[in-house]
Amino acid sequence: MTNTLLYYKSDKSIYPLISFGISSILIVTVYSSFFYEICIHFANLLESSLVKTITTDGYETSNYDYDYNLLQKAWLINYTLAFVSILSLVNFRWFKDKSFGQINVILTYLAIFLFLSIGLYTISELRESYMFPPNPECFTPGMTHILIRYISIVFAAIAVFILHMSTKKEYIVGENKAEWSMFFNLVLHTIILWVLCSELLHWISLFGSKQPYRLGLSILLGAYSLLLITIGIIKKEKYLRIGGMALFAATILKLFFYDISSLEVIYRTIAFVAVGILLLIASFLYNKFKHKIFDEENQD
Repeated sequence: MTNTLLYYKSDKSIYPLISFGISSILIVTVYSSFFYEICIHFANLLESSLVKTITTDGYETSNYDYDYNLLQKAWLINYTLAFVSILSLVNFRWFKDKSFGQINVILTYLAIFLFLSIGLYTISELRESYMFPPNPECFTPGMTHILIRYISIVFAAIAVFILHMSTKKEYIVGENKAEWSMFFNLVLHTIILWVLCSELLHWISLFGSKQPYRLGLSILLGAYSLLLITIGIIKKEKYLRIGGMALFAATILKLFFYDISSLEVIYRTIAFVAVGILLLIASFLYNKFKHKIFDEENQD
């Protein structure tokens, strides 16, 4: 009788593992099915884009619109962002499971990193293809090459908002709400700054201006570092102030050791003036709110 009870308890303990395994297989199957359908769709579009031309030597050549490969990559990343966001929403609404929620958070962070590292580069290549078509006699790029950028940013923004919601769910973060919130805020500002830099380069490229892009990045980084310091002072978040100061220091190093050598005199002057203004503003904020900073440090 005792052996039977022990067997029953042991057998019962594997139920969560079996449930988790079945759920994982189901999720992977659903994700892979739609992933495969997207690949098939763009493969068909690529195949249907075939244009045959005759060269001056009399040979027939086959041309394909290979931008469909870039569009496929961008839409696969968008789909991944949407999929992990939907998984989190399903958990919020029905399951409210801690392990499931934490795994979704990790997957969402990975999907967002995929967007930042590969997605933004891919849609930048689409922009270049729009501006300088590789095969204009056969294919004319459309506005989809530009609009896909903002469609992708919307998908990423939704995923970031889902992460924000996750940090508010006690059954996910437990007693470590402050740590989860701090990590999310650091990641959030990294994402915003990354997208802003990409957007700046995007519009500079569209207007065909190459000279001031380093200057523009330095001013953007300096301004954002000042914003971080300001937010850190107002919200009494020490890690944001430290992050802002670190970013500002990195911006100055970039300006002196990377930008100056390639900038013309007028752009060099603008850069120094802009950084000087930012330093004055940062000094003003520090002197005005230093009592709050010191009070916070004394409390710590």
